[in-house]
Amino acid sequence: MDWLRLWHDMPNDPKWRTIARISGQPISLVQAMYLHLLVDASRNVTRGHVTVTKEDVASALDVTDEQVECVFLAMQGRVLDGDKLTGWEGRQPKREDVGNPETGAKSAAQRKKDQRDRERAEKQKPGDHNKSRCVTESHDREDKSREEKKQQDQKPAAVPASKSAKFDPLTAKPDNVTEKTWADWCQHRREIHKPLTAKSCEQQAKALEGHASPDQVLVNSISNGWTGIFPDKTTSNVHQLPNRHTGFSDRDYTAGLIEREDGSYAF
Repeated sequence: MDWLRLWHDMPNDPKWRTIARISGQPISLVQAMYLHLLVDASRNVTRGHVTVTKEDVASALDVTDEQVECVFLAMQGRVLDGDKLTGWEGRQPKREDVGNPETGAKSAAQRKKDQRDRERAEKQKPGDHNKSRCVTESHDREDKSREEKKQQDQKPAAVPASKSAKFDPLTAKPDNVTEKTWADWCQHRREIHKPLTAKSCEQQAKALEGHASPDQVLVNSISNGWTGIFPDKTTSNVHQLPNRHTGFSDRDYTAGLIEREDGSYAF
């Protein structure tokens, strides 16, 4: 059976009140939505990322799509960063070889403890002190050798100098975005401690490609304090109205009037 973790203060986390206030929805809906996102992120192949659709969440909780959309937008920058749950790695660490109480399987730590208990018992046997000491010392040397090898295997590989260079998001401006707006967007992401990465710049450029108002999409995210962009929420509202003030030169404004000697007209 697969599991995920909840922290003790989760029901009373002040973020739920903030999200509820901004979205205009009850705290109960905010918490219920977060649990749905948490379970979906745990089941996902890339754990921590949400793939469930807003329509599915609305159907599961018996609310409207508009309510779910409001809460989802308010969660951005607080518990969501695009489709990723923030703080996932810290609260949902991956555990290996933890044992299974139901089957009797022991964890690596428990097996090591049992080994040390056996060695301690051997040392305490009367008349066999020297032998057990030799065996124990041999085991200790083997354990130390295995531990040193394990630590060496766990050392991270050296990162080439070319890959460790700091990425500058200003160099990844989408073709259809002005330099001023892109610079403002990069500055906004730095100020909220969510700097743009090469991958996020690439994804945003694809999302803005062909959009009628790409600058306005970024301006909306900046003004709302969002970490992500929502091109489908920004459309061009400029309409060309017909010009009705034409044809004045073709009208005869003297029709029906009497011309005076001085050239003026009268009724």
